[in-house]
Amino acid sequence: MQHDLITTYSVDQLGQAASAGKALYSCERFEDSYGRLMVGIGVPLEGRALERVIRTGRRVVYASKEAMCDGVGLRLALRKMAGTNSDTRETRFDGRALDRLRKIVGIYPEAEKLIARLDPNPTALNHAIHVATYARRIAEMFNHVREAGFGSAVYPYPKRSAREISLAGILHDIGKWKTGRESGHESRGSEILSRAEGNSIWLHQAREIVERHHESPAVLSEGGWKTHKIIPIAVAEAIVESENRHMALCKMIPSRVVPELSIMLSALCNLEHIIPFRSVVRLKSGKGPDQLAVSLKPSSMDPGPVLLRFAIWHEQGQLCPLFRRKTPVQTVAPLLIGPGHPVWNSLEPEVVNILSADTYNAAFAHYEHLVPRFHAALKRQLNLSLS
Repeated sequence: MQHDLITTYSVDQLGQAASAGKALYSCERFEDSYGRLMVGIGVPLEGRALERVIRTGRRVVYASKEAMCDGVGLRLALRKMAGTNSDTRETRFDGRALDRLRKIVGIYPEAEKLIARLDPNPTALNHAIHVATYARRIAEMFNHVREAGFGSAVYPYPKRSAREISLAGILHDIGKWKTGRESGHESRGSEILSRAEGNSIWLHQAREIVERHHESPAVLSEGGWKTHKIIPIAVAEAIVESENRHMALCKMIPSRVVPELSIMLSALCNLEHIIPFRSVVRLKSGKGPDQLAVSLKPSSMDPGPVLLRFAIWHEQGQLCPLFRRKTPVQTVAPLLIGPGHPVWNSLEPEVVNILSADTYNAAFAHYEHLVPRFHAALKRQLNLSLS
């Protein structure tokens, strides 16, 4: 690839080109702290698009006079060029980045000095902010699910823990900011924070989370509150880095689920709008009491979750069963619901619990054979409406 086709331009140069009516085209992707695309490859760097790039803190950007498309060749060429131009580093840690961090985790002088000294590049910093923001949202949703009625005995995340989680989320990959090496970055990050923490309780608490943020959520859930507070960071990074969030979430659900982990995974399901197998769902209709349903085991061809409504949930938290263990199949079948059902779109499904495999198998596994019949009934109904 010709080096004069793609080259580095300062923000000032990009602004001058836009003012002259000769806007240059971005050769890089820019995402916000939630991972949403703000500026893509081939977008003219002018007006609002250029402002978005400036807000990321970048001072130098790869751009081209020609509109380009994303592709493996382009990414490899950019990576090679970035490695051979030591004076065109993506950015330096500046005031804008510091302001973003202050808004997320508050003002901690020791942390600010440490981050500024390590000077992370924009990619690393955006990833850190994305994980920190998402982990905090998980903790907030955890509190919401807990208050909904399941696991009320489980201790919630107080505001202080939310700030602690946010700071640890920012620093979770600090061990590879300088080296870029994945292997052993957890222990390196812990060592960096150990040397820097001094009398800072915030850095000390962050160090404990950084050191174990790649451990399994199922393992962390068994260590009491000290390790349970690490789970939002662990699951946030796993989801943020996954190509298929649904698959990544389902892989996190073990066969045996303790209450703390059940609520945490339920919170994650609600944030991702996913209803996995073995989840208990609260169906809000706005008319009358809510209902509880369980997501039955799907087949590889199922287009969406099939829920079996099994109880009415009164406002006082009382449950009224809709059927018993030996209820005839023809009586239970009408209680199935899922995408395509006439009233599905009028409901607000919210995951409130994840059942262990043993509990699900004992109570609901024998109704799985109704799933194909449910899809067949929906198909017949669709054919009748089209005829």
